[in-house]
Amino acid sequence: MREKDDSGRTPSRGLGNAVPVHVGMTLQQTERLLIAATVQSTDGNMKRAATILGIDRSTLYQKTKLYGLVKWTREQRKEVRKPPEEV
Repeated sequence: MREKDDSGRTPSRGLGNAVPVHVGMTLQQTERLLIAATVQSTDGNMKRAATILGIDRSTLYQKTKLYGLVKWTREQRKEVRKPPEEV
């Protein structure tokens, strides 16, 4: 049995990277948000993102194209990961 927090509620698992899904959103809007958040959380690693989402990598590429999500190139990921230059 999980412990309760100070409010007396049992904390939820895995909500640290929650995506805001609201009543009234379409399935397509929800899917786009989840795909974008997952690709971002994997630093553009499409294979890992597809595994997390439980879909084939080719399906993920189709969905990112359909929803206008840009896949980072290897060079762009390297640029983001570079440490800041010292002054």
